[in-house]
Amino acid sequence: MKAIITATAPTAYQINSVHAFKMPVKANGNGSYTASMEFETEEEAKKYLNDLAFEYYEGDEALIDRNSGSSSLTLDAVTAHIELVTKFIIQDQTNTSQANYIDENGNPTHQHSAKVFDTYHEAVFFAKDCDGNGDWYFIEEV
Repeated sequence: MKAIITATAPTAYQINSVHAFKMPVKANGNGSYTASMEFETEEEAKKYLNDLAFEYYEGDEALIDRNSGSSSLTLDAVTAHIELVTKFIIQDQTNTSQANYIDENGNPTHQHSAKVFDTYHEAVFFAKDCDGNGDWYFIEEV
């Protein structure tokens, strides 16, 4: 199961706090700013936050210990949280001798090139759109 770290600053006044998380930052339409980064596992995301806490709070063992192993981290005026997410890919069941997956265009490909869907329903809809009835597919959680 993948993990995403997200930190949001409600106004431009907190933008330096968002940048402290060292993740790509985007401006939202409402004047807020969000930084986020995806990780393969929750453990990787927690390690990222732990490393940031160690660097940011260097020398303050109490703050480092308080944030160690946590699913959230506050740097200055912004708190980042880890959210666990499930993604889906479509496995093509028409060729049983090898596993094929479906790419962005509905063509067979390898798993690392498969189109990734945020929801199970999106994957089913895409499979049915490619095949007409979708009876050849298997939705796989990644």
